[in-house]
Amino acid sequence: MSQGYQQTFLFDCSRLGSEEFNGSTLDAKQPSRFTNKVSSGIKLDVGDQVSVHSAYISERGAGGDVIEFKGKPLNALNEINFTTTTDSIFTRDTKITPFGFSKQTNSNASLLVPMKDNEASIVISYYKNTNGENYNGLPRDWGDYERSGVNTSAAAGSQLLWDQNDGCVIGAQPVDRNASHYLPDDFQLKKINLNGSDGNATKFEARPFVRNNNDRFTIFCFDEIIWNGSDIPVADVIEYCKWETADTAPSPSVQDPSPALRNYIKFKTKIDLSVDKGYNAPSNVALGFTDKLGSITRRYIPTDVAAFVQESETLKAFPAANIDLFSRENAASYFGDGAHKGALFTNASFSNYKSIDYLSCYAYVGFKRPEFIERGRELNDFYGFRIEGSPANPESDLLTNIPWNFDSLTKLKNFFEVQHDIYPELIKRQVTRGENDAVDTLYQNYTNGSDNFLEEARFLHMDNASHLAGLPLGNDLMNASSGGTLVKDQSSMPIFVYFNNSSSDIIYNESDPKTLNNDGALESNLVFGFATRWLGVDGNPYVSFRVRPIGGYSNWQGRSTMGGRRIGYDYHFNAYGNAAIQLTSGYAPCSYYGQETFGSGSHLASGSDITENRYSNSVRQVYVGANTPLLNFDTVETRFAFSDLHSPEQVGNFWNAGRTQGSDVQFAPPIAAGTGPVYHINKTLEYNTYSPHMLPYPSINVTARVGSASGQDYAAGFLPLSQQLEPGVIYDSHCGITIESFGFDEVHWEEGLWGILGFSYSQFQGSNNLQTRFTNDTTNVSGATTNALITSADTKELMTSVWGTNLFNQQVPSIMRYNFDGAWIQGSASLLAFNASVVHPSITVAQTSSEIKAENLPRKQLRGYFLIKSDILSDANYFKEADPMPVFAVIDKYNAEGDFINYSGGGPTFTVTHPKQLTDITTSILDPDGTDAVVSDYSAVVYRVDKQVNTNLLVAQDVLKNS
Repeated sequence: MSQGYQQTFLFDCSRLGSEEFNGSTLDAKQPSRFTNKVSSGIKLDVGDQVSVHSAYISERGAGGDVIEFKGKPLNALNEINFTTTTDSIFTRDTKITPFGFSKQTNSNASLLVPMKDNEASIVISYYKNTNGENYNGLPRDWGDYERSGVNTSAAAGSQLLWDQNDGCVIGAQPVDRNASHYLPDDFQLKKINLNGSDGNATKFEARPFVRNNNDRFTIFCFDEIIWNGSDIPVADVIEYCKWETADTAPSPSVQDPSPALRNYIKFKTKIDLSVDKGYNAPSNVALGFTDKLGSITRRYIPTDVAAFVQESETLKAFPAANIDLFSRENAASYFGDGAHKGALFTNASFSNYKSIDYLSCYAYVGFKRPEFIERGRELNDFYGFRIEGSPANPESDLLTNIPWNFDSLTKLKNFFEVQHDIYPELIKRQVTRGENDAVDTLYQNYTNGSDNFLEEARFLHMDNASHLAGLPLGNDLMNASSGGTLVKDQSSMPIFVYFNNSSSDIIYNESDPKTLNNDGALESNLVFGFATRWLGVDGNPYVSFRVRPIGGYSNWQGRSTMGGRRIGYDYHFNAYGNAAIQLTSGYAPCSYYGQETFGSGSHLASGSDITENRYSNSVRQVYVGANTPLLNFDTVETRFAFSDLHSPEQVGNFWNAGRTQGSDVQFAPPIAAGTGPVYHINKTLEYNTYSPHMLPYPSINVTARVGSASGQDYAAGFLPLSQQLEPGVIYDSHCGITIESFGFDEVHWEEGLWGILGFSYSQFQGSNNLQTRFTNDTTNVSGATTNALITSADTKELMTSVWGTNLFNQQVPSIMRYNFDGAWIQGSASLLAFNASVVHPSITVAQTSSEIKAENLPRKQLRGYFLIKSDILSDANYFKEADPMPVFAVIDKYNAEGDFINYSGGGPTFTVTHPKQLTDITTSILDPDGTDAVVSDYSAVVYRVDKQVNTNLLVAQDVLKNS
């Protein structure tokens, strides 16, 4: 007897034919879910079998050389910190307000950002290189120009603006500083003219100035800035401008005018990056990110003084000082006294717009060691702490009034960690400095070498014996006089204390009873490695430090007078480790020959143009950041890489480029040999930017360079190296950006955007500081940036002739002298020219940016398979982490081609255990974690139902058999 037959049904369930696609339902925008009608319905009986016959999962790009992004939240938040800026009180005066607003408020805010696999919020900071352009070293009292030089009628007229020596009349500080108070690696000695300092006649002496060696200075800003006081209530303006008073002031005249005491925060911006969900070609990912980083975010047309200003995500027009705002007149209003007559508070005019304008020049500055600045300012306010009593002998403990509590100890620990981990030169240089600087300021009692000193010493700032009582810790010597009120150097000095690394894990926390007895009584058990508890006369516990193991106190620290001095972190620009610069617009009153002026007015002939109508030369911004940042995908190495996070030096042109010929007295500019990014060695300044910090610029002595030979006139076509630039140093960048945060924590990094692209978390978690010269292999950095990639292939381009023409040989470059018409040509006619007959040939080499390469190849597939879930059966027979799901098929992604992932069946077959009337089928395409997959509307699943039909197919045979 026949048992019947098996009848097979195929149900084509496509997204295009679904109710969701053709109607309006909650799932209309979720292509991974769709419901299809079964035309006349079908009854599933017990014993019927159901399976997936085939499936066609549509993902655009599937099967190509692409990267998959799901666009899914990682169900976690990451905290980022960046600067929020609020401009208020609109004004039409853009000569003094950078973007037309009278007031600006800045704050560094925290934001919790959802982490996703196709999005990232990166945070960047900005830095300016000390390449000889667009900055002044700080502290500086003011910075304008030699007024008598603004005259085109005299032979030595406008040139005097450029080749004069820096000096007191231009705002250079006259006080002779103690070499033990500053880090020699941060400064160079420059001879300045003391004429004008408290009546001094012309007199030249060397003073320390911030080095021009291409170091990177990170931009910080005031938390509150007033650009235009006329729109602000007078009382608020006075409160904003006033100096910091002494906390135990003996008289109102004891004040500190330094802008460094104001609240500076690191300026950081957030950039939101994203890539479309689905499959994306690596080159498109790279191009999309590059376009976003370089996109214009603001274009602004100021009134009268600048053609326009435009900014991108990575290039900002930062407010900067200029020769009008940072003038001696404005400084005199703020200081309230004559030039360099000492810091006397009584005559300061805080309601005068000139004081506001002067202060605005410090609104955005650069610090060489940003982490050191931030940790220091977290440690204490600008007054600092006090030393309690002078040490009895050279090895006695250093007693302070730093409170003994977890908060103070932790802040000290953080401050000390930055010194050791990121800026070890601040410690090591105290042992080695005397060897190179011919100054007896080393820790002469320590004989174990700089490497051991690094492990055993940390430092704080301490006032010196000349410091006025009651004032904040340290002194910037603002408006000081070499013969007046501030005749002595009142800046702070470093004082080093013992650090025991073996006890650095011993903690004290008043909230943890187990640590309350940790008092650091012995050198072997110092709390956090440095602290001992002592009880003050008031019975309260305070922090003391040990000095014996590192040789005790140095003679130059004045141990017998330490009692009562301030100690802690010194906010001032001139404090040890605080090297700082001020941004400048770079505009001079006129060009070298006085034939070009800038802005809406003229500085020529009549001298200063500063009037009650404010300023004529008031372009007051300068670009800082990266011009053309790039995320590139290398098709050879198949890796992503960041590059060009700096704005490179260019071949450049002199200020009078385009002039076709010179004259007997005027210089004809050489035509640039090419274009594009380069790096310079023995960089030639081209007189197209002006900064008092760079004075004197080399003299252009045309008549001394013109001669004749065999009846033919000729000229020597080179200019001397600036005294302020350093021979042999690589100058490769104007400015740049540092990526401070990539927007992901370590736990979610691999599942996030950067992990997918192949970057590792550890690449950006090191202790290298921003002064590191980056290569393509540099990893473990505390911030990501780039510079010119220097390789041995460049060596052949380093040897040049005296005119800077490449010789392409194997010689080691040498300085030269040049015999011109029988006489050795002079490099400079300046009064204080260094070795003037020596020529340092200018070397210019095409540069390629270093790259921050991903350590790993990009991940092309985030998950290797899909799950097909359906409501055909209610049984849940697929188990994942003990949570069963009604999954019908597991589809791997490796059979993909032409935008589809194909499945040809062969998977499990399921048996119906309960009768069911099937009128529609709901399908869900899932990722392995059970969430909706990212697919398109062209997906389809074909289900197979095998029914057992119980009927007798042999009726005739059965009848005959039974008859």
